[in-house]
Amino acid sequence: MNNEIIKEYKKSMDELNFTVIEKEHLIHQINNAIGEKDGGHMKSVFNIKFNIKKFAAVTAACLVLVGGTAFAAGKAASIISHNDLYSKTTNFDDLEKLEEETSLDIVAIENFTNGYSFSYMETESSHIEDEDNNTLHEYKELYLDYERDGSPYIYISTSPVIAEEHITAESPDATRALETRTVNGIDIYYSVDEYLFLPDEEGSEPTEEERNREATDDHFFISYGSDERETKYASNVTFEMDNVIYDIGTFDNDISAEEMLDMAQEIIEAR
Repeated sequence: MNNEIIKEYKKSMDELNFTVIEKEHLIHQINNAIGEKDGGHMKSVFNIKFNIKKFAAVTAACLVLVGGTAFAAGKAASIISHNDLYSKTTNFDDLEKLEEETSLDIVAIENFTNGYSFSYMETESSHIEDEDNNTLHEYKELYLDYERDGSPYIYISTSPVIAEEHITAESPDATRALETRTVNGIDIYYSVDEYLFLPDEEGSEPTEEERNREATDDHFFISYGSDERETKYASNVTFEMDNVIYDIGTFDNDISAEEMLDMAQEIIEAR
């Protein structure tokens, strides 16, 4: 696909209104359709280096056409990320091998005290582009999935700290955090975002109060095109340790902020 086609595609994507949660569900639907052997997940954009308000949403079609998912990261850059084929493993002992592949030295927990246990891990390849599709920076990430009976899954995404010259968005750590905790000198930030889904039809418009809230609430988003009016939630905890960014996230999970902060604390104290 040449640069002109890519530019036109990205332009068309900017005109669509899909949220992170929608993309998550779309990707899972695609994964189920193409078979479990292909694995895959939607990379969370709740990265402590980027303000989610600055991200332009894209559809799952981007995964099909470009081979990855693209997120706007400021006016002159985007992040392209995709799962590495055949890197998925359910063997926790493969951690060291995947660390070598990503050049990351992380701390990982196999079984958390709250009952969440390791399910699988895989690597991701990512790169930052400017507006002309020139690569500014390339890096690898390591993704771990955890499951607990009766609860939605929890992911832990680990990535290297990206040089400041490669990003334009302001770090939202302290300003977006709803709760914080400091463990061994490391700041942990908890956040939860609410997504209001509305049918794209007359009579389903948001209220004036909801419009005002979207404009002023950094944790509230409105999206159109659902079958019915519904609300979804995405929560995550982020922290930086030894030049690695840890992002612990989950969707539609009633897990408490304290429990998620405890999981982050377990990782830090296991260093």
